[in-house]
Amino acid sequence: MKYKKILFYETRVGIFYIAQSPDGHFFTFLNSERFGEKYPKVWHATEALAEEEVIPSPETGEIVDGSKLGIPETPEEWTRIV
Repeated sequence: MKYKKILFYETRVGIFYIAQSPDGHFFTFLNSERFGEKYPKVWHATEALAEEEVIPSPETGEIVDGSKLGIPETPEEWTRIV
């Protein structure tokens, strides 16, 4: 499935992306690896990342507490990809 990355936010463990699928759902990525659920709205995805307690780092296998990375809850606080 192809995803269009629409937002990103850089953290100490890598760059988080929010991407949209052709069917309109939103997905979360850490660097180039997709993880987590599919979300019906973009703000569901950003909020989930901001509050998520367990995020697997694909490069190191480290488990990261997403709630301590300073990820913004609202899409407006992320950088838009044009």
